[in-house]
Amino acid sequence: MNTAKERESRMAALKEATKDFQDAVETLRKSSNPKDREVAEQMLKRAGYTKDGNGVFTPPSHPDSPDHSPKPENHQE
Repeated sequence: MNTAKERESRMAALKEATKDFQDAVETLRKSSNPKDREVAEQMLKRAGYTKDGNGVFTPPSHPDSPDHSPKPENHQE
């Protein structure tokens, strides 16, 4: 069972992660400095985002999200 203190701690961590994400995205949008962009990309990767071959970042899946349901295995009978 989650206590109020645990929820408060998770909310604080989420707020910090959200701020980091916003800063990283803003840097990627505005900065042409390769070092700034590299640091911003590293921040997103640490947060679990993946970058595809086209340079598009995809958010990590979360266990509580609807798209994170177990995938059926391919059974050939």
